[in-house]
Amino acid sequence: MEIIFPQNNEEEFIEMAIKLEYKEICFAYNEKQFPAKIPETKKLEIKTAIINPNNPARARKKADFLISDENARNAFEGNEIGIVFGLEAKERNDFTRQRNSGLNQVLCEIAARKNKTYGFNFRNVLAAKNRAEIIGRMIQNLMLCKKYKVKIIFFSGAKEPVEMRNERDLKSFLRCF
Repeated sequence: MEIIFPQNNEEEFIEMAIKLEYKEICFAYNEKQFPAKIPETKKLEIKTAIINPNNPARARKKADFLISDENARNAFEGNEIGIVFGLEAKERNDFTRQRNSGLNQVLCEIAARKNKTYGFNFRNVLAAKNRAEIIGRMIQNLMLCKKYKVKIIFFSGAKEPVEMRNERDLKSFLRCF
């Protein structure tokens, strides 16, 4: 599944997703920006998500699932949030002998126990000033997720249709890790 962050350009995203042969996409919105009507198509399945909801119970009624890029501990421990992503992109200093990637063994154990998913946003790599640091943190988070059997999802996180990547390209980038 491809998670994208539209800005009133959903139709363009649908066209690009069809060209890139996606079967399923997810439009992620802030709670205030959630549109009244989502475009439909028979060529692909469209889901919706709300990012960092203020009231998860009410947001759950509007969207298919909830995602978060803030406060990983609360998101993993709670029952409402399904996907946590982007912890490696936060501004923080690394430790002396390891990266401060935002994910650790405690969070991974909680995520595995609660059946949560950790998401890797490819846009963080493209937009980063220091790509090597972000990629290093992603590798560390991927190793932790693999060790503790946390489900992962890798998506482009596009804000414009031209930023979308083919599913096979994202998989090959992930295999390099």
